[in-house]
Amino acid sequence: MPYLSELKPGEQAIIIADEHLPVKAMELGLMKGSLIRLKKKNPKIGMALVEINGQSLALDYGLASQIEVSSNGKKENSPDSTDR
Repeated sequence: MPYLSELKPGEQAIIIADEHLPVKAMELGLMKGSLIRLKKKNPKIGMALVEINGQSLALDYGLASQIEVSSNGKKENSPDSTDR
């Protein structure tokens, strides 16, 4: 299964990790079964911008690389969905 950091900007996925989900992710409201969309990512500066429940969150890229997702490959057209 892919990890959140492996998605392309604009792609949506479902969080599937449960007991392996980092505590910090759960504190931010990232829960198993949640639909999440990667808006932007920049591994060079260590940031991933995601949208969940209508809210945008900036995540540490290391944290994003620990969140297991089930990608449906669906891509939303949005001005934010470019890899910058």
